[in-house]
Amino acid sequence: MNLAVLKRYTELLVMKKKNEIEAKGRGYHIEDMGLLLSIGPAAGFLSVLVFVLYLNSKQATSLYSNPSVLWLISPIFLYWISRIWHLSVRGNMTDDPIVFAVKDKVSYIVGILIFVIAVFAS
Repeated sequence: MNLAVLKRYTELLVMKKKNEIEAKGRGYHIEDMGLLLSIGPAAGFLSVLVFVLYLNSKQATSLYSNPSVLWLISPIFLYWISRIWHLSVRGNMTDDPIVFAVKDKVSYIVGILIFVIAVFAS
């Protein structure tokens, strides 16, 4: 949901620069930017909360030999979510968030770090 809302927010930001007020056929308006700016990061941070709750579950402890190492992923996720929203608010996110992540060097580093942490936890 975080990335979907980020995409809508970015589209509205582009529309605002073009002095458009409504996304035709999409059902959202420039006035929705504030709401999206609240919902988007909150959804991202809540996804980290769900991940943390998973870390305390029986499933995580049964799948990983050292699940406590997975806690290191949480601040990395929080950093990445904050970063993409920060870039978007400043108008530096010009692509779909997924396309952006594929092109972004920092996103690759974040992915590699998460992968390495998951391997150590296994």
